[in-house]
Amino acid sequence: MNEFPDDTPVDPSLIDLPETAFNTKDYELDAVVVAKLDRYFEQLEGRHPHPLYELVIHAVERPLLLYAMGMCQNNQCAAAKLLGINRNTLRKKLTRHGLFL
Repeated sequence: MNEFPDDTPVDPSLIDLPETAFNTKDYELDAVVVAKLDRYFEQLEGRHPHPLYELVIHAVERPLLLYAMGMCQNNQCAAAKLLGINRNTLRKKLTRHGLFL
């Protein structure tokens, strides 16, 4: 089981990750989201957009849940702790995305 021994949150800036891990010059998450939203609006061609909040959350939440569950070997308690959410909230999100294991 992949439990985390200390409940103290770690400042992400203290973790020695390679520059390419999350913040590369060309692929910062916020820039990717903005680029995808720009493309989405370009493709609408005058049609009404879907509610943006749900659109983005649905696109980002599923891979995040899959990643957390994989990191925690499908242990929902550990994955919920990793994500910083309640286990019941995680179960609802897994069910909503068709990922309930």
